[in-house]
Amino acid sequence: MIYTILKKSIVIVCLFVPLISFSRQTVLDKRISIQAHNEPVASVLHRIEKLAKVNFMYMSGLFDKNRQVNISFSNTNIKVILQKIIPSNDILLYVVDNKIIFYKKEEAPPGKGGTTVSLTSIEPQNKTPKIPEIEKKIIVDTEKVTIYDTVTITKYDTIRVAEKIKSTDSSLKISNKIKRHISQGIVMYCIGGIRFISETIKPNTNTETSDIIKLSEKGKSSRSEFGIGISYLLNHFSVNSGIGFTEKSWSTQYIYTNIFTDSSHIIGYSEKISWDVQPRKNPGMPGPMSIQLYDSTKIITKIPIYKRDTTKINYQGTNRASYFTIPVIISYTFLIHKNLYASLGSGITLYLLRKAEGYSIENKDYTLINLSDIIKDYYLSSSSECGFLYNLTQHQILSIKVGVHFAITKIFKETYPATRNEKTASILVAYGWRF
Repeated sequence: MIYTILKKSIVIVCLFVPLISFSRQTVLDKRISIQAHNEPVASVLHRIEKLAKVNFMYMSGLFDKNRQVNISFSNTNIKVILQKIIPSNDILLYVVDNKIIFYKKEEAPPGKGGTTVSLTSIEPQNKTPKIPEIEKKIIVDTEKVTIYDTVTITKYDTIRVAEKIKSTDSSLKISNKIKRHISQGIVMYCIGGIRFISETIKPNTNTETSDIIKLSEKGKSSRSEFGIGISYLLNHFSVNSGIGFTEKSWSTQYIYTNIFTDSSHIIGYSEKISWDVQPRKNPGMPGPMSIQLYDSTKIITKIPIYKRDTTKINYQGTNRASYFTIPVIISYTFLIHKNLYASLGSGITLYLLRKAEGYSIENKDYTLINLSDIIKDYYLSSSSECGFLYNLTQHQILSIKVGVHFAITKIFKETYPATRNEKTASILVAYGWRF
């Protein structure tokens, strides 16, 4: 009886031994053939990933991934190859399914349920140290990595690398803000500021009239501006547009005397006398005895004399022209310090006339004419700007920009006797919200 029980026990143990051995097998036991000559460790690991259909993950700086190795293996398991290319007593392997994670010996393994293996002995350890609650470093699968408090994932040579970062480190926040800033998105802005205008007047059709305009409208001009803007971010580049309201004002002073002829009032006539002499046909005898006769007609022309008058013009005031502005600016933005960015941009701005008030002159009679009758409904200006942006929070942005602008089309109509060239320097402050 005892012999029978002992015999059955031996049979049961023999049945379970292969199962136990099989359960300890991992992806490290897969066999591959590989050769490398002066090849970086990172590149060899990438090739092993493809051959064995495994996924390696390791922390940045854990070992020298640029060290060149020479290996030649045929039908050899992965653990022997890893022991050859990364020999270290301080590095352990944590194996879960087809994932092999490298980590420091003194640290807790990055997960539960896996097998911890040493690179020196390549022997499974029976116990898995308890993972502290504060260090959750769980890798979900080969495609997606869940980022917790102390681990983030970057990419190097197509191999995923887990970089250890303290959860309180401000560099993590900065990194996230950089990613948010240079990624695709939309920013809405509220804009306000002032433009300082320098305007030159050049002769167009009548030099004398142009000189009068230049002397009479030489005052300084300024322009306030406010509006809303929108930016579409695409990596470091952005396209900026929007709509704004701006008003240009300049002082005008016309003081002169105009002598003119009033054609509606005739005060008399002047006479002009002339004679019209025509030869008359002679019906008398032909030959030398004939006499040539003439007919004479007296012509009296009356020329009206118009009243001449003198007009003294004394106009002093402020001319104003208000516009709606629609800019289209392409900008390049780059980080210079923590949350502070620099921005460079260039484009064009369309000015649509909203209202014009005041007077100017249009012709050689120096007659005052309403500004709205001689100013164009729109004009274009080139725009170049540079400035700084600061991330106040995850969504809030504060920016200040300075710019220069040059009118590239005419501001006044063709009938205007002078050409006005406008140059503008601007300072604009904007508050934006990133969506």
